[in-house]
Amino acid sequence: MTDLELQEKLSNISLEDIFCISLGEEDFLYQRFVVSFSENFYHQHQDVIDTFVKEFCRCERDVFHFIKLASPYFMRKDFLEIIRDNSTLSNVDFYMCSLSKEAYDILKESSSLEHIGSQSVCPELEYCYDKRLTAVVDREIKEFLQVKNIFYDEELSISGELTDKQAQEICDLLKNRTVQGSITFSRMIDGNKIKKIIDCVEKLEENQEKKTVFNIYIEDRNHFSYFDFCDEKQNSRINVFTRTDEVTDMNVYIQVEKEITKLLGDYSRFAQELSPFEKLLWIHRCVSSFRPYKKEENEKDWKNSRLLHKLLFTDQIVCAGFSFLTADFGQRLSLPIMEEYSMTQRDTSTNYTHMNDIVFLDDDKYDIHGVYLMDTTFDNNESNIFIFNHFLLTPEEYSGHMKKMYTSGFSLLSIDDKEKFSNIILSRTNEILPLISILKYYYPDNELFSVAFPDYDSYKSFYLSHVDTLFELARDVEVSPIFESNFIQAITHLEQVMNPTNSEENLQRRVEATMGFYHKRCRKLFENGYRSFSPPQKVM
Repeated sequence: MTDLELQEKLSNISLEDIFCISLGEEDFLYQRFVVSFSENFYHQHQDVIDTFVKEFCRCERDVFHFIKLASPYFMRKDFLEIIRDNSTLSNVDFYMCSLSKEAYDILKESSSLEHIGSQSVCPELEYCYDKRLTAVVDREIKEFLQVKNIFYDEELSISGELTDKQAQEICDLLKNRTVQGSITFSRMIDGNKIKKIIDCVEKLEENQEKKTVFNIYIEDRNHFSYFDFCDEKQNSRINVFTRTDEVTDMNVYIQVEKEITKLLGDYSRFAQELSPFEKLLWIHRCVSSFRPYKKEENEKDWKNSRLLHKLLFTDQIVCAGFSFLTADFGQRLSLPIMEEYSMTQRDTSTNYTHMNDIVFLDDDKYDIHGVYLMDTTFDNNESNIFIFNHFLLTPEEYSGHMKKMYTSGFSLLSIDDKEKFSNIILSRTNEILPLISILKYYYPDNELFSVAFPDYDSYKSFYLSHVDTLFELARDVEVSPIFESNFIQAITHLEQVMNPTNSEENLQRRVEATMGFYHKRCRKLFENGYRSFSPPQKVM
């Protein structure tokens, strides 16, 4: 093909109908939106092609204000200056090219370009942080966090721990933030890094009337370091989300943490000497003896007796409060505990809702492995001995309670009849969620529980179609009753580590009194006079 023939072909192409000029395999190719040339063909007809590319760059765009140049041959100074001076262009992409400092210095003078795309940038531009440079703003600071998120996201999310370098880089980038909205921190325990970013934003906004909203999701209360949050005025503007409270501010969160520290007392002194079973028994005693059960005075004050940030500073607590406090202590002691609702039958016609906790226990010292129920409310007391009639119950033991106890999901573990199991699931579909929560924890590698769902209805429908499989899994969950000898051994050990100055004689008296009171209560609470289906053992 001669230069004249190529000129003729190119003159028949409407420049507004193409968006991209690139190098390709064929000598000359024109298809919708794209014109391409082979590299050899370009060198043979460079003057003609360069003239065409310049006209393409100079063309005023009425509708689509975007062009793509996919060859380093089109990044010469004369091309770049034409692009810079075309006020109808807002977006240019140098596909498969690396942007040089010279090219950037020319293009940044454009009053219209909002997007300068390239596959990469030269080292001098790596920390330029110009919001127009795609190769920079698309760069990840860490997983799921890119420079462009900091520039453009009105609701900015920062998830996971940050290194010092990453935290400093985020602070540097925030100076170029183009929007104002909220910044949310999650899956972080280093409060110092969060505080550093918040301080940076506050300094940038000190003369602005509108302020950024800060949200912190705290999943691990036991390890989250809040000690850098000493500015109470600033703390009042930081929203804190936890599992057991409503949304509070950082001041309230810190108050709760200090109160919990008081309740934990000197637990850390003997924590290393306790097995998981013994830790659970300690939690049960600590929570059940925390305060006498007291209902709020009216319905509008329901939070005062249920949510930690309220009940810790009132004289009220009900079953939900006991349950939340138990689960919170479990999280702090690295013990898997989850809150769950029960139904308690007062008489033949009336039910009322109750709340307790499900525990996943693995204790090699006592060889206890399985899923159990803790009910600190029903063991609520002001005694200085261990009261544990409702501590680590099996579904069968709970069903033998005088109050006819039934806990959603958990009680299904005791059903050996597939038809009965299926009838309950299909008639009371709200049982699905707690049952799946239990089975998912118990069988973490089962593919049945790795499916993602767009909404709760899809979730429920899927598992209702797998009732037979759920029955098989539930039936195989270990829920064996715990021997009284285990309780006696654990109570004896706890008394020893908590009160090391006690004499052997006094220790034995306390254990005998504890077990005597336990048996006396069992005769009142359980239909057959004792918890499990075997007679109680004597205290050794």
